[in-house]
Amino acid sequence: MKARNVDKWQTLPGGFDELHMYRRYESRNRWGIPTLAPQSFVSLPKPLRIRDYKVRADSLKSGDLLHGYLHDEQIISPWRYPSKMLMRLPKVWGAIEPDYSITPDTPLALQLFNIYRARWVARHWQYYGHKVIPNINWTPDKTSLNYCCAGIPKGQIVAVRLTKDLLGLDWVEYGWHDMQQRLQPRMILVYGHKPEWETSCDVVAMAADWNHRYKIKTT
Repeated sequence: MKARNVDKWQTLPGGFDELHMYRRYESRNRWGIPTLAPQSFVSLPKPLRIRDYKVRADSLKSGDLLHGYLHDEQIISPWRYPSKMLMRLPKVWGAIEPDYSITPDTPLALQLFNIYRARWVARHWQYYGHKVIPNINWTPDKTSLNYCCAGIPKGQIVAVRLTKDLLGLDWVEYGWHDMQQRLQPRMILVYGHKPEWETSCDVVAMAADWNHRYKIKTT
């Protein structure tokens, strides 16, 4: 198929590059998932407040950490309209990359796409000088950690979302240990319920109340 010579177009139509093919970042894995730059920070600010992507911009503070632990339709903006999120990030300390869903019944192609776009968003934020914490998720398929951890350097601060019902599942505990072996994280932020499983690093539990104000508990 002959490619269009878009370089000669005076303007690009709306939605022309929805997959960001003209803004691709370096990848060192076979899936083309963007490789993140190593974090330039070694600790979290104190006090640290956790806020979701959807809170009012005028309520954000310099010590805030933004997260995307929401339904997928609520966190589409960082991927579809990346410039909007870039307007918020200068107001806060940093952000956790989007938690786009991968579930046991999600087709592999969609799992890869969701990991790709989460890592693309994170790398895009880094490109513009913002602090980013990668988010890790996985499925009962043990091989899912191969691509779920793709593009994340070793020795970083990472984040994981764990609900109470997930803590009793063997595959979730397996992924917890496998992730640590692969990435050797310096610290793990846990959104939801902190597990009692063995860890090789510090764990920071993030507990949310119903008023959308978030507190940090270091354990």
